[in-house]
Amino acid sequence: MLFEDNYKQMKKVILSAASLIMAAMVAVSCGMLSGNGGLTSTNQASTNGTTAGKAIKSLLASYLTDGKIDTGNASNLIQLASLASSLQSLKGTTEKSADYSNFLTGLISGSKETVNKSNGASVMNALSSIANGGMDLSSIFGLASKAAASQAASSTAQSAEVGAMANSVSAILGMLK
Repeated sequence: MLFEDNYKQMKKVILSAASLIMAAMVAVSCGMLSGNGGLTSTNQASTNGTTAGKAIKSLLASYLTDGKIDTGNASNLIQLASLASSLQSLKGTTEKSADYSNFLTGLISGSKETVNKSNGASVMNALSSIANGGMDLSSIFGLASKAAASQAASSTAQSAEVGAMANSVSAILGMLK
């Protein structure tokens, strides 16, 4: 019995540490800690698109399994945080801008063609709507990262911003299934 209690406790600590490390990696890779969330080059637009594509691919797998984005799942929260961080770079861009086009190229690549040329315009329109629709993406990033790190997903699930983001992304994932 003592071994089982220690195992459960150790498992919680390891999962929490792993989640914290993953959240920190997302923050650093997406430029959240440096304050450079906006696009600065063609390369950055593509990188942000690739990060968003990977998040969408991962969220789609969960969505297809569960029928929704479970905001009680730490992995989903990390992917939502990653997507929110990437989408900040779409604020103020238009369909005709090079950054928008480069983001789409990265999105297709990162999603391993889940987002493709035939559905890319619809997905980009929806992502751009999220980015420019008044959601506080940095708040979503912070809440989702904190919850994933602490495994306190239930408190994040109550956040209106995270719920709205999950609903908006679910609509996008519905187009891709």
